[in-house]
Amino acid sequence: MIKLRTRIDNKIPLKGYLVIAFVCALFGQYLLEDQGVAKFLTAYLFTIFVSVLYARRPRSLWGGLENESAKDNSERKRLVRRKVSKEDMTEEDIESSTASLMETINRKDSEPARKRMHYLDNVKVFLTFLVVLNHTADAFGCCGDLSWMMVIGDYDNPFKFAIRKLMIFNQSYFMCLFFFISGYFTASSYKRKGGHAFIQGRITRLLVPAWVSLVFLNPLCFCIAQWTANSDLVYFPSLGATWFIYWLLFFEWIYILLANEKDETSGGTSCVPFLSTRKRWMWGLGTCGFAQFVVSRVLNISYFYAMPIASPGTLFSDILLFSAGTVAGEYGWISHERTISEQMDIAPWKLRVMVCLEGIVVMYLHFIRKSPVEHLAYFLAAGMLCVDISVAYLQFFQEYVNQDWSYLAEGAYTVYLLHPLVIQVCTSVFYKVYDLLYPETIKFAPVVFGIFIPSSSHLSGPGDGTVHLWIGFFVVFFVCNAILWPLSYHLSKLPVLNRYL
Repeated sequence: MIKLRTRIDNKIPLKGYLVIAFVCALFGQYLLEDQGVAKFLTAYLFTIFVSVLYARRPRSLWGGLENESAKDNSERKRLVRRKVSKEDMTEEDIESSTASLMETINRKDSEPARKRMHYLDNVKVFLTFLVVLNHTADAFGCCGDLSWMMVIGDYDNPFKFAIRKLMIFNQSYFMCLFFFISGYFTASSYKRKGGHAFIQGRITRLLVPAWVSLVFLNPLCFCIAQWTANSDLVYFPSLGATWFIYWLLFFEWIYILLANEKDETSGGTSCVPFLSTRKRWMWGLGTCGFAQFVVSRVLNISYFYAMPIASPGTLFSDILLFSAGTVAGEYGWISHERTISEQMDIAPWKLRVMVCLEGIVVMYLHFIRKSPVEHLAYFLAAGMLCVDISVAYLQFFQEYVNQDWSYLAEGAYTVYLLHPLVIQVCTSVFYKVYDLLYPETIKFAPVVFGIFIPSSSHLSGPGDGTVHLWIGFFVVFFVCNAILWPLSYHLSKLPVLNRYL
């Protein structure tokens, strides 16, 4: 039994406590929103909480997990607990117990190898490319002066206008789809490994690399940016892109608590059907759209415990898609027996047309929104797009991109960890080359205690520097990918590192 309730209030379900805690956390972040850099302190509190949660595993927060054994080892532990001496057992009992024990220990070896769903790996590869694309655009002024360690071209120009549209479209779904795939593998991995083995694997594969990024890789990126601009070096431990890892760990903890409670009560629903178009729109409009609008625009909360939430496709979309991923893993939405097309209530081509129309509406509303009604319409359209495009991508990759891209898939996680460093190095090289060709054109103005290095200087060349911004963006993007993917693949194969990457 999960020991998270007292005798007095044991009628309150666990989900009730989670909702209360979420509202309190939201209110706390709301109070800090106008306190300058103080609002970012919640990111470090959240990081410490998640780290202690996994590293120390307090019984009061994990409930019955401490006494839970992995499924594959349940029989072995039952035999060990039996207080029967060898002298009290007959020869047949000993042989029977030994055979049962060996069968349990070798069960994994005797099971046939699970057929891998390559298209899910390929979706992750595609999404990782989008992460590199978006952060390269950040480095070239797409999202403002605090969007990257060193920003070039932070002024209104045709390049920024065009690339911003692509960024808005990607932002509405790509991190949410990451959470969906992670939720799918969370459900299957936890069921297969059991509590202790699952958590230890998350510490090794997620928590340790995230801390290396926090204390070394990301501060190194800031120092490179500061050195490039001839500014004073400031050590700044930053989560950067690893905010996703800490939130994934947090979501997985919530999933384990709810899964354990469900096992101890009714046992759950026998079947959950695939989402119909009507239900997708209801979740998209209500959760991803309206709820996110209330938090981001009515309450004006832009940052929630390390997660940027100023735009659609963030907090509530991440929660919804991760939850949908766990349901997909538990109830066979994604399997070898049934394709996604067979479970949909609409033809795939119709869904793709809907996604294109929703994308056009989202990009249009993003640039014309001024009144609260237009802001609400933007968030509602983006919420629908988030859910629909996630299903559309999964169906498309399952049908057309189900090849084995193991060379890319095995290095995708390492690319995610290393890409800020490589992007910053390549952007600094671009600046140095540009400064040789056009001396003193780009001037930086460090902000936030000299940590961030933005520049609003107009670049030379046609279109108010647009041509040079496009050249710099594409060169940095392609060079980064040419470096990252081979490097990440080989790093993930090295001894010791292969345990963490």
